[in-house]
Amino acid sequence: MRNRFRTSLAGYRLAVVALAIMVVSGGAFAVAANKITGKDIKKNAIASKHIKNGSIKAKDLNKKVRNALNQAGAAGPAGPQGPQGPGLEYQGEHWGLIDRNTVGSPVAALRTGPYVGADQAPPLGIGSLGLSVEGVPRTDTNNAEQVTFGNEVDFVGDPVADINELEYWVYTTGENNGRGNPNMPTLKFEINPDLDTNGDDPGGEITYSTLTFQPPNSAANEWSLIEPLEVAPGPGPVGFFLSGAAGTETDCRIGNPCSLDDVKAALGENASILTVGIGKGRDNAFSGAVDALRINGTVYDFEPNGVIETQAN
Repeated sequence: MRNRFRTSLAGYRLAVVALAIMVVSGGAFAVAANKITGKDIKKNAIASKHIKNGSIKAKDLNKKVRNALNQAGAAGPAGPQGPQGPGLEYQGEHWGLIDRNTVGSPVAALRTGPYVGADQAPPLGIGSLGLSVEGVPRTDTNNAEQVTFGNEVDFVGDPVADINELEYWVYTTGENNGRGNPNMPTLKFEINPDLDTNGDDPGGEITYSTLTFQPPNSAANEWSLIEPLEVAPGPGPVGFFLSGAAGTETDCRIGNPCSLDDVKAALGENASILTVGIGKGRDNAFSGAVDALRINGTVYDFEPNGVIETQAN
């Protein structure tokens, strides 16, 4: 009887202990089931080492903190001045292709060079006016290319009689020279000759012509100075001549070139300039360049970024 009582007492004690454990465990489970709040964490208990790198995102921060992070800081001290960059301002806005005097698909482009080895650069600066045209036999000149690069604004109204100084430089090749002579870029002035062929008859006035200077071939594969006022006119044609009715009236025509003085004397004081240009065609193929065009006291330097005016020495 005593043994049975002891067994029952022991079982009762185990039951009480088990119940106590369940109560304690149940309470722990209840606490774990709830979210931990700031009240459950001791101040300064969470340090940086307890937070996984990259786990805190902007949305986890309050608005005040986010605004503070987005504010720009104070400007730092200014750094030292950097080097001056190259000047690329375009020059000579009135120079370009004269379309009505251009036929086919020629090239007239401001470019660098050409250089002759390391010794001979363009006469002025680093660039020039590159010209390239395809040619055809002289029996088929209507199908040949032609190009004129010039200025249709700045010379309008200037008297032809005031042209006293002319120069320009040409770079040509042996291939160009082998195709004929002359085979060179020409200097062209579209002009109003203001010629009256019938006295006071308004219908007899000649108001348009092109005054062209054609030089003989220069040395191949080098820059050569062309001085139109020093070139003796002759067959080829070489020298100055007028197109159309003005050429017939003055007899300074392509078949009979004149000096500039002869042209000015035949035209008189009223003839005026319309445009100035450098041209090539419609005859033999050509690929070369022109630079440093001088008209009276001004030199027009052809550079990759435009046509720059300088005073002649």
